[in-house]
Amino acid sequence: MKTKLGGEALNIDDAANEISKIVAAALLSYRENPALQPYLDEVINLMCRRMEVFVKPLVSKRARAKAMTLGLELTTWRQQPKWDKGRKIFHLDPCFPVYMMKKQLLALADPTPTNVKRTLKFTQVAWILKDEDRKLTCLGYRHSRQDWTRCYDEAKIELEERRGVALQFENHDLEA
Repeated sequence: MKTKLGGEALNIDDAANEISKIVAAALLSYRENPALQPYLDEVINLMCRRMEVFVKPLVSKRARAKAMTLGLELTTWRQQPKWDKGRKIFHLDPCFPVYMMKKQLLALADPTPTNVKRTLKFTQVAWILKDEDRKLTCLGYRHSRQDWTRCYDEAKIELEERRGVALQFENHDLEA
């Protein structure tokens, strides 16, 4: 998916390539300046969270059916309050939770832009129903999902497609 920010269209690869340089610098400062850690923790968290704008969301079959019933187009999280008042029906789920992405980045032995980019490229989000999100949480998958597709399968969340998305953090070469 290409997203326009500042007039330039970027996809996940291009965005991760540029943003990885900033995150790598933040990670080095995080290690070298303990006084800055609370601030940098928030910065790194936000950068991981906002990577979602560079990917096309997947959609659960139940979320699509509900959207069609309501005559809705599932667009962006920022636009959601216009068509889902109070965000009561739909949830834009970070398939790889931000907590895990940040944890992996902080654990990098060598936080080079190349290593950071590898992690940032795991960004994927999916529109699911709130009850599907509650099921993930009940199964213990709110913040921790090494293999998010297995977690979705266990929660009985069926996606319309999985178009080549990465399956696991641990094996950067494994794709669906």
